[in-house]
Amino acid sequence: DAAWPMTLRLRQRGLAAVTGDAARLPLAQNAFSLVTSSMALQWLDHAWEVLQDWRRLLCPGGKVVAVFPVDGTLQEWRRCLEEHAFQAAFRFPNPGEWTGKGRIEEKVITMDYPSLRHFWLELKATGAHAPNQQAPALPAPFLRQLARQHKDRPFVATYRL
Repeated sequence: DAAWPMTLRLRQRGLAAVTGDAARLPLAQNAFSLVTSSMALQWLDHAWEVLQDWRRLLCPGGKVVAVFPVDGTLQEWRRCLEEHAFQAAFRFPNPGEWTGKGRIEEKVITMDYPSLRHFWLELKATGAHAPNQQAPALPAPFLRQLARQHKDRPFVATYRL
């Protein structure tokens, strides 16, 4: 993980964890039987290449298990932004591009939120609020306006993982 506090929490639980760049892990080849990643690959420009690099870390018979959102995730949020003349800049990997490159399983999860505000506060808590080159931060006045317009209306978000 790139976040020191997250790897510290894992170490406190007795798990091996490395703080660093996922694309350049300073680890030896054939060192692990399992490499896991949860909700991280969507932040990387070259997710497939990172997964390939992680394979070098595996002992014979080892596995990489990664969970991350893929294309089609948060379409409701994208439509909401576009309805208010704000172009959604976020994108997620397209697993169709990886056909034949390993076993890929997809799961669709639909979440019901009491309001749009509840949705984006939860999204913010995941770290999705941090601006990057791919998706700059949404202006706070814009978010407040959306919250007022959608006040007391439930919001549904679909996650494709």
